[in-house]
Amino acid sequence: MLMELKRYKEAVTSYNRTLKINPNDSDAWRGHGDAQAKLKRDTKAVNSYSQALKINPNDSDAWSSYGFSLYILGRYEEAVNSYDRALEIKPNDDEVWYNIARCYALQGNLEQATENLQRAIELNPQRRRAMAENDLDVVRIRYNERFQKLIQGINKEN
Repeated sequence: MLMELKRYKEAVTSYNRTLKINPNDSDAWRGHGDAQAKLKRDTKAVNSYSQALKINPNDSDAWSSYGFSLYILGRYEEAVNSYDRALEIKPNDDEVWYNIARCYALQGNLEQATENLQRAIELNPQRRRAMAENDLDVVRIRYNERFQKLIQGINKEN
């Protein structure tokens, strides 16, 4: 409830209490990570997600959130590895595919960025196309011929 109310500092305190009682609560660790991420404490968020995943390695949301915090920290290779784990569990998560594309774009790997972006757009055409057209993280691939064909092809569909 505190997260929904955007009272993130209080949420961290609440999760700390929960984890003191039950340190093996993977949902509490993930929630703790989410609250830390909202407070822009991404290193702490990474540590919390890591704890959650030690307890429940099959939590695709934790893998995705872990990947996003790594991405924010500029640890793109690790983020991609985390996102790959999320996709092993939930293969049709367009947000994860999109975030992988962002990581590859920021690394200058245009081919991988475009491939992952294509998959994200296949899964959620309107949302991911709009994001790709305006996302500064994918600016490096915006003028790539394959990217242009992908966007043009989607424009024809709409």
